[in-house]
Amino acid sequence: MAHAWAASSLRTGANADGALGLQAVKRRGGVTLVQAPNTARSPAMPQAAVAAGPVDFVLPLEQMPAVFRAWGDGGAI
Repeated sequence: MAHAWAASSLRTGANADGALGLQAVKRRGGVTLVQAPNTARSPAMPQAAVAAGPVDFVLPLEQMPAVFRAWGDGGAI
């Protein structure tokens, strides 16, 4: 994946509004991360984002920092 200009993460939440912002970032070439719904306290927002797709990563929350670090260092993710 080429180095993106922006990254966005979507985590636990109770409605679907965050999926719209995530899609906007993805349409403009950004990297998108979504918390794995089965690890979210409130999975509605992550589920909506995955359903709206596409997303680059669906990960447990604790794995997201490593992806952001790799992206910030200019490495391939």
